[in-house]
Amino acid sequence: MVRQPTQVPISLVRNDGIIYATGLTFTYTPEPGPRQPCNAAEDVLRRANSNSNTNNNNGGNGNGNNNNNGTGGSTGGGSLPPISDVAWSSHGGAGIP
Repeated sequence: MVRQPTQVPISLVRNDGIIYATGLTFTYTPEPGPRQPCNAAEDVLRRANSNSNTNNNNGGNGNGNNNNNGTGGSTGGGSLPPISDVAWSSHGGAGIP
């Protein structure tokens, strides 16, 4: 069996489920044959899924892990633009031409 490198895209996923595409890729060479189940990985996935369900049940009222610090800032869920709309070269400073 010849092992072929596989290239997969890398995306950024926020806690609130918004997915941002990037131009980055990850290349790996898969191992041949079936693999044994990894209990540690399954535990992490199970915990992440239960945390997601808990946060969804909180309704975004600040009790979940939604980075809302209650100060009226714009860090709450849904306030960031998609990464394709962000002007990376803008300085954002006032009074600078």
